[in-house]
Amino acid sequence: MTTRPLAIITGAASGIGYAVAQYLEKTHSLLLIDRGEFGDHIQAETLQFDVGEAVEWQKLTDAINGRPIDFLMLNAGVGFKTSWTNPNDWREMMNTNLFGIINGITTLLPLIESNKATIVITGSKQGITNPPGNPAYNASKAAVKSLAESLSYDLRKTNVSVHLLIPG
Repeated sequence: MTTRPLAIITGAASGIGYAVAQYLEKTHSLLLIDRGEFGDHIQAETLQFDVGEAVEWQKLTDAINGRPIDFLMLNAGVGFKTSWTNPNDWREMMNTNLFGIINGITTLLPLIESNKATIVITGSKQGITNPPGNPAYNASKAAVKSLAESLSYDLRKTNVSVHLLIPG
């Protein structure tokens, strides 16, 4: 019996994360994470937690149970209107969009870097073009772009490839 490679996807209950899970379902064992509810349309292990909370990531390391990770997609994100006068909205945006990725990297990189693996980080064109009207989202996605580029550079001499997905 051949064991399928393990793919982990955050933000997998809908949208891009769900579409990638559907695509990989035929070739990988899936471990899907979201803070929202999952349907039962995909054959996968699922975990429900907030990626912005560092302590929650222990649930994932427990579920991995020593299996090698072939594919990691750090895709969870939120987008809502913010203003310059509400720091709580900024904090929520940064916790999910930026610290969700930082928590994923700091938790999983030690489990990945000795293997051949792919990391995909979902950014946004708004992190590059910085259109007016949503400063917290733009700032969070600009930081994600910078993080992904730095991680790619730091891992360039390993078997881990890092990719920044820019939808839109």
